[in-house]
Amino acid sequence: MIVNQRWGFSVVVTTIAGIGIGVLIAILAGIGSGPRLVIGVGVGLIIGGGLLAIVDRLVVRRLDAPARAAYEKLTEPVANDGAAMAPGGIPAFDPETGKPLRAAGSRFFGLSLEVWTLILVGCGILLVGVGVVMYLAS
Repeated sequence: MIVNQRWGFSVVVTTIAGIGIGVLIAILAGIGSGPRLVIGVGVGLIIGGGLLAIVDRLVVRRLDAPARAAYEKLTEPVANDGAAMAPGGIPAFDPETGKPLRAAGSRFFGLSLEVWTLILVGCGILLVGVGVVMYLAS
C-alpha cells in the first residue's frame, strides 16, 4: 500500500503544527496540565484540520490543476465518429511526452486530504469533549 501520494504528507505536517499551537496556547494560558491539556490538544487538532483545509484549497489544488487537466484529457473516452464510448483502459504513458501518467490526487494512507480534514476536526472535537468531561469530573 502506498502511504503517501503527492502532497499527502502535508497531513502530518499540519497535524503536528496544529497540536503544537494548541498545546502552546494551553501552556501560555496557564492551564497546561491534566484534562486542560487534553482540551488544548483537541483545540490543536481542530486548528490542524483548518490548516490542512487551507493548504489543500490554496496550495495543493492550484499546483495540481495542470496535471489534473492533462490526466482527464488523456483518459476521457472518445470515438472516431464522435459517438459516446464506454470507458476503456487508461493509458499508462502520455502519448506526446512519453512520461508516465499518474492520477492527480494527493492521498495519505489512501484517503484524500478532504477526508483527513474531517478526521482531524472530528478527533479534535472528541478530545475537547473528553477533556471537558474529565475536567468536570475532577
